[in-house]
Amino acid sequence: MSLLKIENLEVCFPGPDGLLKVVDGVSFEIAEGEVFGIVGESGSGKTLTALSVLKLVPYPGRIASGQISFKGEDILSMSEESLRNIRGSKISMVFQEPAASFDPVFTVGSQLVEAIRIHRPQANARRARDIALEYLEKTHIQDPERVFGEYPHRLSGGMKQRIMIAMALVNSPDLIILDEPTTALDVTIQAQVLDLLCEIREAEKLSMLFISHDFGVIKKMCGRVAVMNKGKIVETGATSRIIDSPKEAYTISLIESVKALS
Repeated sequence: MSLLKIENLEVCFPGPDGLLKVVDGVSFEIAEGEVFGIVGESGSGKTLTALSVLKLVPYPGRIASGQISFKGEDILSMSEESLRNIRGSKISMVFQEPAASFDPVFTVGSQLVEAIRIHRPQANARRARDIALEYLEKTHIQDPERVFGEYPHRLSGGMKQRIMIAMALVNSPDLIILDEPTTALDVTIQAQVLDLLCEIREAEKLSMLFISHDFGVIKKMCGRVAVMNKGKIVETGATSRIIDSPKEAYTISLIESVKALS
């Protein structure tokens, strides 16, 4: 059985002449333990597809039609309370811009502890702190005790992204959605974060939905990939096959753009 299954998803926003489909008939599945990629340029609908999985499409957008099932359960018919139990627990998300993902007035440690205690009410403050420090260590953060007590503005972008990955992992989710997690980082830190994600994938046996505009990143991370353009999936298949023998002109242009920059 698929871990996540999306069928004929449509996301719409109001426009001057009626509703605009920004995600148009998207369908794909992710198996347990699989890293599935979505690749496409900015504005192709990648992020809105990912946000739809957790019913986080920003207003005034809305999911107009389609089905999203997670472990056989219908996400779109769930109550808000049921969704809160899944968000950050069964399905976690790492966003593109780490600086915007933290509350600036609280330490990163307090935010990690909050994420743990929301989904593990049996864990007292001390136990939650121990879990937070454990995952800071797993993401190769030096001196986790010090970092635990820091405020976000005192940390580098790469450090914040590692902490966001730790926060996504602390409740042992079944699926992590990664929305361009290295885009805001410089090339050296980007490579380190990708290596970390590969290590975590092997150690935790996680399923991942990995979103990127960069075929180089997709090649490193994903076994299968869907190529999106103008809200539609234009090609899906094994990453190696699509890179070696793309069928669609848009896919070819994306791959050529990576080669031109290398």
